[in-house]
This record gives sequence, structure tokens and C-alpha cells, in this order.
Amino acid sequence: MATRLIAAGIVLLGFVIETHTPAAKGYSGFGPVAELVLSDSVGFSGCADGILVSSDARGEGMAVAEIARRDDRPGCVVHRASKRLAKSSWSGSNYEVMFESTDNMAAHLKAGNYRYLLLDDSIPENRLRPHHSTLASAVSANPKDFQLIGSYPIIRDSVSREGALRLYRVRPDR
Repeated sequence: MATRLIAAGIVLLGFVIETHTPAAKGYSGFGPVAELVLSDSVGFSGCADGILVSSDARGEGMAVAEIARRDDRPGCVVHRASKRLAKSSWSGSNYEVMFESTDNMAAHLKAGNYRYLLLDDSIPENRLRPHHSTLASAVSANPKDFQLIGSYPIIRDSVSREGALRLYRVRPDR
């Protein structure tokens, strides 16, 4: 009997921690975006055309995890901007941006296999990489090629940043 009570207590404690603790120590917000991308992409070969996610390493990883958690297999292809728009070692050292101009970046995005683009504007200044800034500039300079689907809040370090996640449809005419 005591063993069952202990086991029930552990299960209850796990439930309380999971449902009442902010994700990843005060970092969350990619879930609603993942749900929207997956529901919006129905009828468009799923999300097989892919989503490009630009954030810091933590944000890109959380976006991958949130989409994978909700998606059927095989499903949505998630591209990390830090790996598709820049060259670096696995740990991020020897960083080199691949597209230095907004025109080259926009051409790559329009020619690439991305249906969606997710930009995280909550990246702390000390973790902001040049590819992210060039990407944001390319989107701003080419509004007809990037349709804003919506802006969503993100919680980073337990602080809510309203509208910091911006989701775009790339080349909405296709």
C-alpha cells in the first residue's frame, strides 16, 4: 500500500511540475505557432515544403521540438536558420554568414523550399547573429514575397514579449 501511495505521489508531483512550471526555465511560446503551421499547411502537402526558424540556438531547438511533438510522421521539415543561412561548427564556432546582402538573402528564400518563416525578435543582443538581422531586413524589404500570418508572444527568461514571434508565409502566391 505504501508503495502505491509513493508511486501515486510521484505521478502527481510530475503532473504539477509539468503543468505549472514554465517551459525550459521560463522560455515558451512556440506551441501556438507550431499548431497554426501544422493546421494551416493541411492541403499544402503538409509542411513538407518546410519552415525556416530564425532564433538563437535555444529558440530554434524549441521550435523543432514543439513542431515534432505535434506532427504526424513523416511531417513538417524544420530548417534552423543558423544552419541554413550560415556556416559554423556544430557548437557555433567559426561562424560565417552565407548571404551578406538582403537581396541575396531574399533570392535564397524565394528560391528555397520554405513555405513558412518564423522570426524571433526576442533574441538578446549578445546572441543575435548577422544572418538573423539580414533575414529580417530581407523580409522587410520584400513585403509581397512574405505574407505575415501573425505575431505571437514569447516568454523568455520568465518575461513575456508580446508579438516577438512573427510567422510569415513565403511566396504566398504559390
